[in-house]
Amino acid sequence: MKISSLLLAAATAGLALGGCKCGTKTNERFPKLEIPGPAGSGERTSLDFGQVQVNVKSVRKIQLRNGGNLELAVDQAATAAPFGVDTTLPLSLAVGATVELLVSFTPTEPDQRITGKLTLASNDPDRPSAELSLAGQGVSAVAKLAPNPIDFGDVYVGETKKVVVTLNNAGSDDLVVQGAAF
Repeated sequence: MKISSLLLAAATAGLALGGCKCGTKTNERFPKLEIPGPAGSGERTSLDFGQVQVNVKSVRKIQLRNGGNLELAVDQAATAAPFGVDTTLPLSLAVGATVELLVSFTPTEPDQRITGKLTLASNDPDRPSAELSLAGQGVSAVAKLAPNPIDFGDVYVGETKKVVVTLNNAGSDDLVVQGAAF
């Protein structure tokens, strides 16, 4: 066997074992990170938490899928507070497998729309890094009582007096009144 034949055989074996990006007529062997949107709406590019009570953690799930034909490794998921990732990494996805990634938002400021980015790092050679836009708004409920203090004025022993009290919500979230007592 000639040396050129040996080199050609070795190159062909290397491509068959490791996969190649030789065009559409070859069998590519690579992992592929996919982030499907809700209800098959295509690729997810953002996650909006909407309104979340201040100092309360809201957790949402996003799907990660391996659309390739080799195992996918998601090594990192990075974001900045008040956003977070509640799934332990790294993740390993078999061919065709889907996993849920838990992303959280814990606002500390009321009435401010906060935005951020979630960056995923994987072994997908075409897309080693993927970004999602994150957003959410902190809201709070604030009870305001009028009049405050409640003043009954002069009341004789054995008589009753009524004072109308108004309770308003000066915040941006629903105010739940669970009871009233003196």
